[in-house]
Amino acid sequence: MHRLLSILSFVALYALAPLSHAAARAIEPLPRPTPPTTLVVEGALVVTSADIHVACGSFDFIGIEATCRVTARLHVRATHTTRLSFSSALAPSDTFVIDGMPLAGAHTIGEGQERELFVRVDRSLSASPHVEESPYVLSAAFTRHPLLGEHRSMGTASAGATIEILPGAHLGGTLHLDARSRGVVEVRLGERVVDSTFDTQDVGALETITLHLERDRTHEGSLANGGLFATLGVAMSLTEAREQLTAALGWELVLESAFFVSLALGTDGSAITESLIVEIASPSPLFIVPSFGAGVGVVARQLGDRAPDAALRLRLSAQTPLFLGVVCDLDYWPSIAEATLTVAARLSL
Repeated sequence: MHRLLSILSFVALYALAPLSHAAARAIEPLPRPTPPTTLVVEGALVVTSADIHVACGSFDFIGIEATCRVTARLHVRATHTTRLSFSSALAPSDTFVIDGMPLAGAHTIGEGQERELFVRVDRSLSASPHVEESPYVLSAAFTRHPLLGEHRSMGTASAGATIEILPGAHLGGTLHLDARSRGVVEVRLGERVVDSTFDTQDVGALETITLHLERDRTHEGSLANGGLFATLGVAMSLTEAREQLTAALGWELVLESAFFVSLALGTDGSAITESLIVEIASPSPLFIVPSFGAGVGVVARQLGDRAPDAALRLRLSAQTPLFLGVVCDLDYWPSIAEATLTVAARLSL
């Protein structure tokens, strides 16, 4: 009994302890992308050929971030004397090279002269949905499953960047755009969406390249997907001096952002259990107070040192917005007239 009181005291202290304010920082909107960088073209240029590649890498968490690199190799001809210089939004990572020499300051191309121009532009995009249902309050659904869950309150977030490689230049030859490495980013040439590769010989203005990133975590209806969870703890008999290490892996569905239906498969190293639990949980106010839950369900048991049987399960839980929580399960086994208490740490994604 002394051991049981110590464990319950630890659970209470854990559930009530303030969390780091990092929880609030973790869901703040991500920084906006850098404004587009272009060259300033004073004169008239015709692009006789253009080979453009778009490659993006992304990181998907609560929000989504993508970093894209656009490289373009252009052969240009000046129909009038043309001066090239940098725009005021030049980013340190952007590169402009003319005939193998980095562009420094300004460069003049005489009438009728041709040049090979290499441009490399990096862009970062961030789309982080808003997660607050009311000021400083997180729903129980988001607190339990910020990574995998669907949340009515999150909405849709998007970010974009427009790249104008040679403003005012005209296409007078062939253009090849390769966007096969775009990842989750939508790539547009003018108004045209390019999913893989695109080739054109249309004569006209050299169109802009637009990068678009979107994060949609919304859902319609009362039932939503929750997410994966895992528990690791100790099961103790309340009638005998017996303890066993237990582990479980399961999935939750969410009803109206506060009710949870979970299915889990567990083991104590010899027996196998399957559980079905229905819980109700409170929101998490101020980002530092855990979401508290209570529920009821059934658990079935096979293998081990006795015949298959089942138990009634009562559950109390506390979950933080930082994926970690505590679960206390009280099981009553009618077949052996015995009760067991399981105290476990929970990781919810």
